[in-house]
Amino acid sequence: PEEEILLSRKTRRVAVLLALVSVAAIAPQTAEAGRAKPDVKFMSRNLYLGADIIKMATARNEAEERALAKQLHDTVRATNFETRAQAIAGEVANRKPDVIGLQEVARYFRSPDGQQDEVKNATTPLYDWLSILQTELKARDLNYRVVSDRTWIDVEVSSDEGYDLRF
Repeated sequence: PEEEILLSRKTRRVAVLLALVSVAAIAPQTAEAGRAKPDVKFMSRNLYLGADIIKMATARNEAEERALAKQLHDTVRATNFETRAQAIAGEVANRKPDVIGLQEVARYFRSPDGQQDEVKNATTPLYDWLSILQTELKARDLNYRVVSDRTWIDVEVSSDEGYDLRF
């Protein structure tokens, strides 16, 4: 019988890194077989969600949840990802990695004013960390393409701002 193996988050990260190393190790040889192969430069950055979303789970009622959603949105605005993306792009320009692994690549959306309900209607983009970072990279003539993109969480809550917020 087949056995299912469940990997912890840490083990999965190690497996991904090992897979990257394995790919580099089995890359086709060049015509110059004696020539040393270049190292693959890897950079990893946690972009930070912009706020502590765990606080949302502590809400005791809907009114508190709406207040916490507004507080989260205010904090996301205050952390100013546009400025942080400029610094990250500058670091990429200096280090010139071949591969960049990004964590907490947030996307935030909102619903139209006055539309607060249980239907996921927050589809108007507010912030897209990946798009903002790619714009900063392109401004420095750095061309990176996304090779993997996974959504781990999709949450929408009503906010005291009069609309739903979605992360």
